[in-house]
Amino acid sequence: MVPHYLALTIDTDPDGLNSPTVNRANLEWDGLHFAMEHFHNALADYPLTWYVRADGQLEHTYGSARYLLDTHADFWSQAIKRGDELGWHPHLYTIPDTGQPEIITDSQRAVASLKHIWQQIQDVPFDLKSFRMGEGWHTSETLNLIEALGFRIDSTAIPNRDDSASAHPRNWSGAPNRPYYPDLTIPRLEGEPRPLIEIPMTTWRFQASYDKAPKLRYMNPCIHEDLWQQALNRWEASLTSADSYVWVLILHPAEAMPHEQADLLYAYSLETTQANLQALENCITTRGDQFKRLTISQVETRLR
Repeated sequence: MVPHYLALTIDTDPDGLNSPTVNRANLEWDGLHFAMEHFHNALADYPLTWYVRADGQLEHTYGSARYLLDTHADFWSQAIKRGDELGWHPHLYTIPDTGQPEIITDSQRAVASLKHIWQQIQDVPFDLKSFRMGEGWHTSETLNLIEALGFRIDSTAIPNRDDSASAHPRNWSGAPNRPYYPDLTIPRLEGEPRPLIEIPMTTWRFQASYDKAPKLRYMNPCIHEDLWQQALNRWEASLTSADSYVWVLILHPAEAMPHEQADLLYAYSLETTQANLQALENCITTRGDQFKRLTISQVETRLR
């Protein structure tokens, strides 16, 4: 029986950041509040990996980069006691007087920003076990800094996602769709063993009603059940033999929260999220394999 390690990760982004019309300026947290109220009951079987926002945008708006860590300290403490874990999830943005923030893509500015934020959060009373860059990008300098700060796990890569044509810094073309040691100069490529390991967000393909062909997306259990099943069928057909498998799922709190307006991709239903996770588990056991629900650091422990 081959083990499948399932890691359910949550990026604690504000509402609307990951919608079709991205709004980086919005800092409403209804989705996060919904998640804190409901996820531990609805997803009781899963230890959750929470990637908590801590960055310059929060510092500018609330006076502290550690706003979410401090404001919800009691919740994070309870979450850790139940077996969850926390990771650091900064979004590196400019702070415009008006309009939309833009990503800080210059490596030196990005490194300086990360160092500045780290000075504020390194003494929080929670162990930040891994790192995930907001909007899924890295340069060699930013990733190497994260390793130098003591992180052993990065979970930023979105294998084969390449948005460089649109001037976005996200480019994971050729990245393995499995854990790997990132190259020191080209993080999307596999390199020699090093202290830091990349545990990517798992990608797969499916075709929504508005897609012209199956599209590469990360494994998000908040999509409609028929889309999830379509992706699951392709996924199972493409599996190759391995001693173990790692599947890193990702969602944003607002994607599981009920919405008044329908969406062709997201079901906005916690019940659908539960059903999709169950379908994945059923698929694994039907193959004669076994699954373990783990946090990202628990996955890393088994890999090493």
